[in-house]
Amino acid sequence: MIGLKKNLLFFFSGFIIGVFLWWSTLWFIRDKPVPNAVFTQSILSSKIEAARISPQVPKVVFLGGSNVLFGIDSKQFAAKTNHPALNFGCAAGMGPELILDLIDPYLLEGDWVVLNWEYGQYLFTRSGQVNITYLNLLFGPQHQFTKKLSWKDRQALALSVSFSQVRLGVETYLNPYVDPEVYNCNWIMDDCGNIRSNQGKSLDGIDRDPLNSLINEIEITEDVIEIFSNFVNRCNERGIRVIASWPNLFAHQAYDRNPIAKENFRVIREFWESLEVPVVGNPLDAMFQEEHMHDTAYHLNAQGVVLRTEQLVEELKPWLNSD
Repeated sequence: MIGLKKNLLFFFSGFIIGVFLWWSTLWFIRDKPVPNAVFTQSILSSKIEAARISPQVPKVVFLGGSNVLFGIDSKQFAAKTNHPALNFGCAAGMGPELILDLIDPYLLEGDWVVLNWEYGQYLFTRSGQVNITYLNLLFGPQHQFTKKLSWKDRQALALSVSFSQVRLGVETYLNPYVDPEVYNCNWIMDDCGNIRSNQGKSLDGIDRDPLNSLINEIEITEDVIEIFSNFVNRCNERGIRVIASWPNLFAHQAYDRNPIAKENFRVIREFWESLEVPVVGNPLDAMFQEEHMHDTAYHLNAQGVVLRTEQLVEELKPWLNSD
């Protein structure tokens, strides 16, 4: 019995020490981001600066992942509608909650928020199987955000961090020959958050890769329901109006008359309508041919951006002019 107690004591002592050392390690690397986090944070810095200098009058804010970043021209939209506009499209791998949290301080009473989320975003979870970009940011330059998560989610996320992520962060920090800023995003972005380096098509064989998230049944996660419900409620309380639309996407033949994709469109539309968020447009209208794509199935080139922005101008005008 005494031996068993000693073994249990050693086990629990070792476990506590291990947890303490792991959390200490994560604390140590929070200002030593891996290259992926440096790249994504540089995009966020540009977006936050664009939001900071945006007009302090009611504006239209386009929110989503990189389908917005590479899909909507807020300057073109503003010129056509006479409403100031901001492109706050970021990296989809960040997950929706972090993007919404970052834009929140810059939303003003009277603003319009247009949500264009990638289909995979509806499967987002705060912990468990999470995107590596999300982890890299939360245990890097966006570590402050973890304080807003529950204790359970923080522990689950900490256990999801791999030793290779820790090692890479330390190696990047200690490398005397490479400035971490070399990993900054070199895409050209203007002061309204729009990409200006998406000239032409640089993609080969895109039609061979339909989105798994669209050709398989979408079950919107409890985390997503909570995240967007909270966001819509906060917007309603502050006099900020919310509209949902569809992500820009390559028109893969696998989506054509696909009953699963059709059902997914219905599920997404009904989700937004359950939050009393109007949905504009048609998902198929937001799909484009290869000549209008840039480098992924979600990224339009400059010509595609012009077409998609024109669509949104027509779809949103009745709402904007109803003020």
